[in-house]
Amino acid sequence: MLTISIFICLITLIFIGLPIAISLCLTSIIYLFFLVDPKEIFIVSQKLITSLDSFPLLAIPFFIFSGVLLAECGAARKLVNFVNYIFQNFRGGLGIASVFGCALFATLSGSSPATLIAVGSIMFPALVSNGYSKGMAVGILSTSGTLGILIPPSIVLIIYAVTTSQSAGKLFLAGVIPGLLLTLILSFFIFYKSKNEIIEKKEFSFNEFLNLFKIAMPTFALILIIIVGIYGGFFTPTEAAAVAVFFSFIISLSAKDNLSINQLKNTFINGSLSSSSLLFVITSAILFSYLLSVINLPNNLFDFFNANQFSKFEFLIILNLVLIIFGQFMDPSSIILIVAPLILPISNSLGIDPIHLGIIMTVNMEIGLISPPVGLNLFAAKNVSNMNINSICYYVLPWLMILLLFLAIICYFPQLSLWLPSKFF
Repeated sequence: MLTISIFICLITLIFIGLPIAISLCLTSIIYLFFLVDPKEIFIVSQKLITSLDSFPLLAIPFFIFSGVLLAECGAARKLVNFVNYIFQNFRGGLGIASVFGCALFATLSGSSPATLIAVGSIMFPALVSNGYSKGMAVGILSTSGTLGILIPPSIVLIIYAVTTSQSAGKLFLAGVIPGLLLTLILSFFIFYKSKNEIIEKKEFSFNEFLNLFKIAMPTFALILIIIVGIYGGFFTPTEAAAVAVFFSFIISLSAKDNLSINQLKNTFINGSLSSSSLLFVITSAILFSYLLSVINLPNNLFDFFNANQFSKFEFLIILNLVLIIFGQFMDPSSIILIVAPLILPISNSLGIDPIHLGIIMTVNMEIGLISPPVGLNLFAAKNVSNMNINSICYYVLPWLMILLLFLAIICYFPQLSLWLPSKFF
């Protein structure tokens, strides 16, 4: 009953309009005041501060700032122009280019809303002007944007690594094949949906191809530096994030349409605001996790699953249902920080690899990003398209079904996540 009352309190605070970070923090303070010795209530301020004292967490503000810099200086547009040229003579080529554009930008941003806004602001008008319905365009971009948290370097995977003491490098590798698979699945769906499209064949010019590649070359070089640096063992994910910021800054200053001082100032402000709001969510969620440990919820859950002898299959069904429900009301970072420590001992006892579990949770977070009422990508899509949020929710439903099918594939074919890490570690 105590656990139920805690979650009712949290959900009530969220529904009355308080930000998730404030809701988590306030719920924790209220219950800890009664559950711990009043003389030890200082643990609240201690947890809020020390929870951010983590080297891997430094990667989050760095990757956010890198993504903001590259989006502002036009790097996303250059990537998209290059990909568009490759797929221009394919059926559904512009939609497929949108998916691959999001996949490429995901390797730089680590964030789904950032990926959607950077690519969507370019591709939404192009899709609509080329005959795609607004519903189709917003569905493509909302779902493709979710690749931002699956394809490494993913902020969600970094948070999972910190929360569960797993290797961020292993998790990044585990996300590669699922990320590529989802990119292909979305592309094939667009190809199928575009079966009645009339294609005006355009002559392919190798010189034009080379020219677009040269323009996008600095961004491709940065992608290569990050990938080779992390997987070649030259630097950690956090160091890779710092390197990404350095080279993003160089690219933004050396670009033909380089940033002005005012633009650079706004970029610093936007990056700082995004980072601080996310870090506040993280520290509040860690405090909430501490509250759950005080009421002994992890051990009680473990005993419950052991007593009822759930199979791996039954556990995954229950887990996915819980995560999908949570994803409708909370952001991915909060869910990972609260749920991962609770279910890790149970999944370990059932023989589920923690790296595989991380990818399962991340795919669930992708579903949450386009699930009403608070899916972050829905609101990012609203900013890009200026469409009514209810209309966007309706148009993403078929794409939501694709992600649910993809979740089933990831759950029951663990080697999709584990094969690549096994070759490097």
